[in-house]
Amino acid sequence: MQRLAALFAVLSALLLGGLAISQNPDPVTLRAEAKKLQAEGNFKDALDRYEKLLLIPNQSGPEPARDLAAAMVSLARLGLQSNADKLLLSSIKANPENWRLLFAASTQLNQLPHHGIVQGKSFLRNPNGANTGVYVDRTEEDRQQSLQWLKQAFPLIEKVPANAEVAQFYLQLANTILIMRSDRFAWKLQELTDLESAIDYADLEALQGTPSRFASVDEKGDPVLFKAPSSWVTAKSDGERLRWALQQSQEMNENVGLNAQMVWGRFLNSQFSVDTLQDNPWLFRGQAASSDVQSKEAGVYAIHTLSDQETIAKLASGIKRFTLQDEFNPIAVFRELAKSSQKGTGEPALATLAEIHLNRRQFTKGAEELQESIRRFGDQGASKQRQLDSILQPRGAFDPVPTQLAGKPASLSVVFRNAKTATFEAHQV
Repeated sequence: MQRLAALFAVLSALLLGGLAISQNPDPVTLRAEAKKLQAEGNFKDALDRYEKLLLIPNQSGPEPARDLAAAMVSLARLGLQSNADKLLLSSIKANPENWRLLFAASTQLNQLPHHGIVQGKSFLRNPNGANTGVYVDRTEEDRQQSLQWLKQAFPLIEKVPANAEVAQFYLQLANTILIMRSDRFAWKLQELTDLESAIDYADLEALQGTPSRFASVDEKGDPVLFKAPSSWVTAKSDGERLRWALQQSQEMNENVGLNAQMVWGRFLNSQFSVDTLQDNPWLFRGQAASSDVQSKEAGVYAIHTLSDQETIAKLASGIKRFTLQDEFNPIAVFRELAKSSQKGTGEPALATLAEIHLNRRQFTKGAEELQESIRRFGDQGASKQRQLDSILQPRGAFDPVPTQLAGKPASLSVVFRNAKTATFEAHQV
């Protein structure tokens, strides 16, 4: 009887041990299985294994971040993005001290559809047609959640030596701050997003949509400019948080720092370029030249007379001509970036400079920058040369004119460049 009891105990132990092994499989084996299944198109079984991997606690390496990215691919292929929030939260709950996972969760959340429905006290993301509820947009809430996860990683990433991966983290932070805060929504950068309070996705009274406005001004009518703070904690606005994040990215890695400068330059250009005047299309045609050149208005709209330190932009208070310090001058930022020998940096910087000067009707400068780009980076497809030809070769076009009365001399308006004479032939139609 004792032998039987002992044998039963041994068998029980083996069975229980086998069960424990099956419940906690080797991560390396499980990960290999998941990759193979996903490659074969078996997204359901691959997702099941990735979910198990993400629930393994206390993982410190880069694997959980990669597992999360792969799991999100399977979710999307299965049409189950409504389950994404649960997966993100459970993954972070299992590994709250893994900064790469927090980084990856922020990235994945930013890429998800931000719309859904509220059913009772629950939010269902990107639902299928069978679900009913109140349709809502949760871009603001997702931005807030994404920033909270990145902020959670601050004390962890401070212990990591400066490298490209850390620089990408801070660049991600900057890009997340800019969600619904760029172009005509940049005025909201004066606010300081609450990153401490819990986020209620089911709140039906949450603000839906953001008004579109031009760049904000101070009490003197000058544009609001954001200085870089000494730290994240001392930042008084999201605009200052943005400057800090971009600065950190530049300090962590030179190459990634160039991307951070590009983000800053594009932001400045969206706020203070002459492009903000494009709701006055006559500005870029010949009509301005025919007006009284001595008038104050013509002086303001004379964009071709601008120096590289000046701009004319439409601000919240109206159109204004003003000077920008290099720190806030998109031309200065892109001119610095154009010095880079890297094709991915120097070429787009020169292209942007050419576009800025062409929009200012400063064709000589724009042509010089296109020629420099061709010389340094080549011209695959000859698109730069075609643009250059449109500047340097004779060009002309008729302005649209209203219907004119018969029996009276007809008048036409012509815009042209690089021409001193023109010959016209009139044909009856």
